[in-house]
Amino acid sequence: APSAISFNSTLSIDMTGSTGNGGRNWTTLEWYVNTPNSTNSLVNPLQTFMNSNMLSWFNCIPNTYSCNMIPAHFFTYPGYYVFTLKLGNFFNLYTFNTFVVQVSEQIAVPEVLILGRNYIYVYSNSSL
Repeated sequence: APSAISFNSTLSIDMTGSTGNGGRNWTTLEWYVNTPNSTNSLVNPLQTFMNSNMLSWFNCIPNTYSCNMIPAHFFTYPGYYVFTLKLGNFFNLYTFNTFVVQVSEQIAVPEVLILGRNYIYVYSNSSL
């Protein structure tokens, strides 16, 4: 997800790089949304939408609306939105990831996407 978007802009979230499900469907996928500068009346509908079956978080084509785009009407006020994702696998093991998105009053906040993980495992017998 981008670190900043303009207010009244859509938010794209790509979770296709998530690992640890053993090739099976995730047994748990829960979103938690918080914002320090507004009331629950703003974030509760957003959190409910993200946890509904209206979005396909995995095996999707990036930047398609039904896949991973959060509609602009959820971001009508500037400020910081804190997103936490809880994923669980078939072993009942869970992981959490949190990221912050700033919703800016500026009209056009550019977005840069760099695909891939922010870490990799390299072993002594691996070639670079």
